[in-house]
Amino acid sequence: MAIVVAWTLAIHLAICVVTIVYPSLADSFWIARFYHRYVLIGPFFSTSTVEQSKLLLVSWKTGDQWSAPINPAYDNYVNYFNKVNPIYFYMSSLERDMYEKVTKDTARAAAGIVDSVRLKALKSYLKGRYIPPCVDSTRVIWLNEYTHNFTSRVDTLLIIEY
Repeated sequence: MAIVVAWTLAIHLAICVVTIVYPSLADSFWIARFYHRYVLIGPFFSTSTVEQSKLLLVSWKTGDQWSAPINPAYDNYVNYFNKVNPIYFYMSSLERDMYEKVTKDTARAAAGIVDSVRLKALKSYLKGRYIPPCVDSTRVIWLNEYTHNFTSRVDTLLIIEY
């Protein structure tokens, strides 16, 4: 039993080290992508991740009034540091992963093909977790934020109301 635990720990550490040292492997191998996204906690950011980030804003309409937009992934990230609870970090990573996958193919979204399986799953998740039960409409906005040399620019990728 001790040998199995030792080998498992050795493999785990090897994958962690390789994923940290060679972050480009996360694009090639699903295990490296999984470790990079869900297992490694720490300041292991690439330059492109710091300079460009995707944001998701959600608001809902009750009567004639739209709510203030919320950014669930960012809010959970802040809660992770404020409450020192790793569950919020993993929730932030999960939500960011969900909406980044929806925006991967923005060309299809721009062409009006927005009812993908991933989008339906995201809508269902947001409705169950953040959106109150009695709303008239929901608005989801994807933004792309670029920061370079102390200047920022925000582009709207996609707006969906349902």
